[in-house]
Amino acid sequence: MRVLITGGAGYFGSHTAKALARAGGPLVEADLSDRHALKQAIQPHNVGAAIHFATHAYVGESVYEPAATFTTTPPIRSTF
Repeated sequence: MRVLITGGAGYFGSHTAKALARAGGPLVEADLSDRHALKQAIQPHNVGAAIHFATHAYVGESVYEPAATFTTTPPIRSTF
């Protein structure tokens, strides 16, 4: 199964992306807010799962200010 990783620039995301790349997954860089780019990344690779490595360390931030989390996710550096 091919896995889409989003927001994988931190410690856990980068190691997960490296492991999937070693297994033969291609790297696709795109912005999550760009629907066309996201569609172009998902469809040709037959993605069956997604892992999102969020940019905020504290879950409470998304509860108190949920709108702030919509625009803070960095561009995806994804491996399938």
